[in-house]
Amino acid sequence: MSFLEQFEIRFATLKPGLHDFRFEISDSFFKEFEDSFIGHGKGECLVQLDKKTNLLTFDFDIKISVELVCDRSLEKFQYPIELKEQLIVKFDEEESELGEDILTISWNSQGINIAQTIYEYISVSIPMKKIHPNYLRENENEFGEIIYKSESDASEDTIDPRWNDLKNLN
Repeated sequence: MSFLEQFEIRFATLKPGLHDFRFEISDSFFKEFEDSFIGHGKGECLVQLDKKTNLLTFDFDIKISVELVCDRSLEKFQYPIELKEQLIVKFDEEESELGEDILTISWNSQGINIAQTIYEYISVSIPMKKIHPNYLRENENEFGEIIYKSESDASEDTIDPRWNDLKNLN
């Protein structure tokens, strides 16, 4: 049995309605994906399946902490991820991906493996620029992006006094 087989949800035998599932996510999970840039992580994924006659709705609640390497200092740090996602699965003659959160599967399908979906949700939530919280600058957000103040943020009271002197030249 493959490690990822435990992420198989066999919906064919379930009655219509809500069904809850809980999955542990660990280092072993990430090692199953080839070329994974996440090596270490620990957390859980709660999945609520709403089964209807011709539609499955999966609500994901993922809480995990992954180990990342800072792009500035090359130090490792824990990056917490909390996200809620929804996947809609429709039944059709052939399997396809209709959009980011909509899939179609065959009417003959007995189950669906959600491991790849969970991995993609986690991977997409990791910032492109990984900055250790200790190395964030004063004007940066958690992704290392510089936060610029707009002109409307500057108050009228902080006008450079030299401008006032120029007004008096008229």
